[in-house]
Amino acid sequence: MHFLQPIPESSSDLEEGVDLPHAHNPWSCNRGQNILVLNAGFLGLQGVFTVLFGSATAYLKSLGLGGWLISLSWLAGPIAGALFQPYVGVWSDNCSSSLGKRRPFIIAGTVLIILSLIGTARAKQIVTLFSLSSGSTSESHIGLVIFVEICIWILNFAIQPVQLGLRSLIVDLVPQEQQHEANAWAARFTLGGNILGYCLGSVDLPRHLPFLGRTQFQALSSLVSINLLLCTSITCYFIKEQKSGVHDSSYHPTTARSGIRDLWKTLRTLPSSTRTVCFAQFFSWLGWFPFLFYASSYVGALKRQDLSIGSQGVSPRWEESARAGSLAMSVFALSSFVMGLVLPQVMERSSRFESSLSLKSSWRWNPELFTLRRIWLAGQVIFAGSMLLTFFKRISVAYIIVGAIGFSWATSAWIPYAIIGTDIQRQIQQAECTEMNDEGAGVVAKVMGIHNISIASPQIISALACSLFFWLRGNDHAGEVDATTYALLLSIAGSAAIASAWVIRDLPEESYHQM
Repeated sequence: MHFLQPIPESSSDLEEGVDLPHAHNPWSCNRGQNILVLNAGFLGLQGVFTVLFGSATAYLKSLGLGGWLISLSWLAGPIAGALFQPYVGVWSDNCSSSLGKRRPFIIAGTVLIILSLIGTARAKQIVTLFSLSSGSTSESHIGLVIFVEICIWILNFAIQPVQLGLRSLIVDLVPQEQQHEANAWAARFTLGGNILGYCLGSVDLPRHLPFLGRTQFQALSSLVSINLLLCTSITCYFIKEQKSGVHDSSYHPTTARSGIRDLWKTLRTLPSSTRTVCFAQFFSWLGWFPFLFYASSYVGALKRQDLSIGSQGVSPRWEESARAGSLAMSVFALSSFVMGLVLPQVMERSSRFESSLSLKSSWRWNPELFTLRRIWLAGQVIFAGSMLLTFFKRISVAYIIVGAIGFSWATSAWIPYAIIGTDIQRQIQQAECTEMNDEGAGVVAKVMGIHNISIASPQIISALACSLFFWLRGNDHAGEVDATTYALLLSIAGSAAIASAWVIRDLPEESYHQM
């Protein structure tokens, strides 16, 4: 049984016998089931990200990696996103598998994510099992570091086809006028995955679920892997993709020149609004990368500082500081989830608001003020302002700051994808009107890949900058980093959001107000 049916690209789809009982508007029919089916994968994938953002840094420190080396480890994700995901997008758009264009990549990526995540969590046991007993301690440590790094890189590359496939399915299957609603639900499931992952991370899992692993990271990785498998299975089983008619028989996925040529062609024809979104995302993610990876460490450092003062020089209690960091990220996740529920509803009210009433009552509160552009702009301003407030080194203030940034994260998880999805659907409809169906239908994953370059490339810059920052501050070995160092890093990162807000000002207001 399949819930969500593909949108017909032409009348030939019906002639070829594709089962389209609700072809006119597949999103609206069986809406509740479609929401679950199309977005379940985001819930599972975000759980993986919460492990990387919330627990992996502390885990790598426990293995003896220094701060600068950990920052370099996080280059894997941005590099994979910038170089590998666009190539996967070209490959996916030209895929002629019987499973469809997206599901083969989601399935393969899920398997590799689970294997690499479990390998990372159980690295010590695996390295010990295959190492020589006569090996020195230093050699064993080097082997452990190399193995963990390999697993991290495989994990980050495996995430790309899953992420791209899930995003592309929304554009493939949901009509233009409902792209912002579908992407709003994707954001809600993503933010729900944040809450699930961070809440699991704050529980003493080895105590309650010892069969999942002897350490917190092992148990958490096992739970997240099970969740990912279940969620992507729901999406892949119930989604029904039509066999692509866009396949180019001359295209070979191993030909890098073909992929670069296709991406360059797509880049040149991007709508101006999509190009503006990509520029805004570039500056925004210069700031998001340090926040996502170091906000919990910043709160933990504040907690250690309070504990040291309160205990008159007694060494800090790392367990309490770790729980404080997890609590802060749970506040962030909850805040962003609530905003993800509320903001689309505000937009829906705004789109139904009578313009004539607005003119007659301009002095009153006007819901028409809440457009996608303005909400995203406000989110970036709040993000920048909150990051600059991190120098107020009180843990209560830190919780408020992290919670406020949840608003910004909710807008970033929803609005850019809604705008781009709408632009792509417009391109597809224009191509159909001019009888150029292949040009429209084959662009979805390529545009998503280009957008991901605008997200991933600034993370590469940010990761290198963070590594250099810690090295200059003298934090080049495993050990404690003080709250002042983290506050300075976050404040510098927040300035990038100001540039993002400036770019967002150039987005057209009217094109994305009523969707």
